[in-house]
Amino acid sequence: MDLEPVLAPQISRKVQPPFWKSANLNLKENNQMNMVDPGYLLNGSLSQQKVYKALRELRVFERLRHFDPVLAGTFPLDLAGPESDLDILCEVDDHDHFKKAVTAFFDQEKSFNIKEKLIKGKAVIIARFQYIDLPFEIFGQDVPVIHQDAYRHLLVEKHLLQHQLKGSEPTLKALKQKGKSTEEAFAFLLKMEGDPYEGLIALGKELGLYS
Repeated sequence: MDLEPVLAPQISRKVQPPFWKSANLNLKENNQMNMVDPGYLLNGSLSQQKVYKALRELRVFERLRHFDPVLAGTFPLDLAGPESDLDILCEVDDHDHFKKAVTAFFDQEKSFNIKEKLIKGKAVIIARFQYIDLPFEIFGQDVPVIHQDAYRHLLVEKHLLQHQLKGSEPTLKALKQKGKSTEEAFAFLLKMEGDPYEGLIALGKELGLYS
């Protein structure tokens, strides 16, 4: 049974068309548009094309369209390694409904699990599963996706790869293979002191990528 028609009417915050096409969305750089529309993966590396195919086969963006899904993490930057997740960010204002919807759509996938936890004092929902050889993580938070830390990290990191750290992909991948997270690897190359996650958020503000 296709559950989309059953679940969709229960969602109070409907977004039609997809939110990145809204005239009210103030994106400060054109490449931010590319980050929220997954179509850019089609013109990417073989790894990115594989991810796009998996997203289409699972109908991830179609099924989660009411939660403004965005792919974040390493795959958009083409820095993914063997253990990298497909991180799907969502905006969630009804946690119970989100859990029911995600479970209904993806609980048949290998190793599916879903839980609620606190991050920075805010409740978030994290669902994980495996599709073929790709690990998925769906992250739901009561914050607009374009204001979530993971999305802002993505914007900053893409900007750095296009400017200050252009050509640094091999070095970043090598650092990640040694155990550093993506944010830690960027911070290392920037000689950034302190918390790399907060440091990159602050850098994005300095660069004018968001306010």
